[in-house]
Amino acid sequence: MTNKTDYYSILQVSSDATNEDIKLSFRRLARKYHPDLNPDDPETAERFKLISSAYETLSDQTKRTRYDRERRLSSKQDSRTTVSKSYSSSYEYSSSATGNSAQDFFSRGLSKSKSKQFQKAIKEFSKAIELDPSFIDAYLKRCEMRYKLGDNQGVLDDCYRIIQISPSVPKAYYYQGRARFSLGYSQAAVDSHSEAIRQDKNYAQAYYYRGIAYQDIKDNSLAVDDWNIASQLFQKEGNKDAYQLTQKKIKSIRGGGFGLNSLLIGFTRLINDSLTTFFTYFLNPMGGLATSFNRLSSSQLIGVGILYGICTDLCLTMSGYIITGSSLNFVPTISPLNAWDLVIINFFPFIFMVIVTIFARLVNRVHFSLAQDLFLAGAVCLPLGLACLLISLFVTPQGVLSLSLLMFLVFGLSYGILTLFAGLTQIIGLPEGKSSFFSPLMIVICLSFYSLVNSMFIGN
Repeated sequence: MTNKTDYYSILQVSSDATNEDIKLSFRRLARKYHPDLNPDDPETAERFKLISSAYETLSDQTKRTRYDRERRLSSKQDSRTTVSKSYSSSYEYSSSATGNSAQDFFSRGLSKSKSKQFQKAIKEFSKAIELDPSFIDAYLKRCEMRYKLGDNQGVLDDCYRIIQISPSVPKAYYYQGRARFSLGYSQAAVDSHSEAIRQDKNYAQAYYYRGIAYQDIKDNSLAVDDWNIASQLFQKEGNKDAYQLTQKKIKSIRGGGFGLNSLLIGFTRLINDSLTTFFTYFLNPMGGLATSFNRLSSSQLIGVGILYGICTDLCLTMSGYIITGSSLNFVPTISPLNAWDLVIINFFPFIFMVIVTIFARLVNRVHFSLAQDLFLAGAVCLPLGLACLLISLFVTPQGVLSLSLLMFLVFGLSYGILTLFAGLTQIIGLPEGKSSFFSPLMIVICLSFYSLVNSMFIGN
């Protein structure tokens, strides 16, 4: 047996060392070779795994006795024994044996877990751990299986072993917190989830379940704070179900009230959602629109869509006043209208876009979704409104500069058509051929109705 697989040599102790000697040597070597202290040295990480494996075996009297026996037999036979032989408990595995490596057992465990054969999965993960006691992923999966079966003490044991091997595994503290809470130790659960969050600031589930633990110890304020963070993280991940569940938890604490604070929080989130969505799809309407859509719940889609419609209205109204103030001769028909007339007129493009989108659904027999239609209408109209506002900024006393008019008009129409095409294909689900036909047609119909409403108001 070479020094590479000789646990006594790895821990730098003699074969007759006491448990205390082994423990002291392990602590000394762990401080020296811990991955956290050597983040850019893969060889050190491998060294730490060997040290942990050696300590796992030699610190357990039963395992040490078995290891010493195999070590003596190996020495007598003068043959090289692999690490997997020294780990085995009831089986002798050869490193070259096909299908019997730690990774093979781990893979079979994953397969069993996917088919919900949790007990069998635990057995496979346990065999993987026997072959490789520092196999953290196997411990984590066994944790998960044990938690699903209600074996909370088993979960705690696995978490303790993981933390011994590497104290920087957030998921170990997460499962530790889940198990502690199930056993009734809510404050201890808070501590575990806090450690998971300390190591991973974006651990949404840890925030969510720490909130539940806070609620259990009657600290509702901290619970809501954690759920607010969790909901934002779930939203970024595109996990709508988790987001909606978290929102329900928040409402259950607040009683679904409509106080000033709740309104301010809701409005702030709406602005944040709208800005995030805009900057996501504006630079890439074909690739970013679906991404933005998938991040939002139905209520968020409605809010963002309507806010975009209002912004379009304001852009058109401001452009009307700018153009009128610069040149009454250029748009003489707008001058008799007051502010409210313009606001009412300029909200119609958004309304018409919603209507023609619904019509496109009916023609193509696609199921109705008002949230989707409002969101898509707002996303399409906003570039058109911004284009009109940009055009108005180039107005001169003689009218609008032809180059700026053409440039921004093409920009607004192109962006509107591209966004509508992306929405019809990726959100509503129309084939590309139909979307190519309907996209410009819907824009033309919407602008035609808008022009008609303009004429009606002006005529009165």
